[in-house]
Amino acid sequence: LNRSVRLTQGRFLNWESARQQHLIVLGNPAINIWTHENIPRPNFVFVENGIRNTAPLPGEAAMYTTMPDAAGHSLIDYGVISMSSSASGSRVLVLAGREVAGTHGAGDFFANPEKMRAAYEKLKATHPRGPFPSSWEVLIRVNVGENIPVDTTLVACHAHNATP
Repeated sequence: LNRSVRLTQGRFLNWESARQQHLIVLGNPAINIWTHENIPRPNFVFVENGIRNTAPLPGEAAMYTTMPDAAGHSLIDYGVISMSSSASGSRVLVLAGREVAGTHGAGDFFANPEKMRAAYEKLKATHPRGPFPSSWEVLIRVNVGENIPVDTTLVACHAHNATP
């Protein structure tokens, strides 16, 4: 896209300058305090054993629970891909999972045009005569094998008002 990119860990990020830049954040809000404090309250909320859907649409569950194996590693994780605006107006893309495999799965899903097409079509359908929603969330299920995402599936999409 002919844009410069700077990669850094959150602990090295200057939060004042971050408010003035578009960001891609990896990991759930529990490990990214800036995200927790600077983006709108999400619909898909990370909880101890999965993802809570605070406003389920018809056909959606209120809770999506991870499934651990005997050693406590996830066989099923969930990831969230969200786009929103910070209070300063910068765009923030978050790729997050309940665990590392879920974050990895969210990144894999987002980078796969075929998988994202289904999410795009569902989100676009929420505003059929208007522009594509500027703030949205996508919930995905991540099947995990040996702590690596093996497959990702679209679970739900929610479009939001553009206000942070």
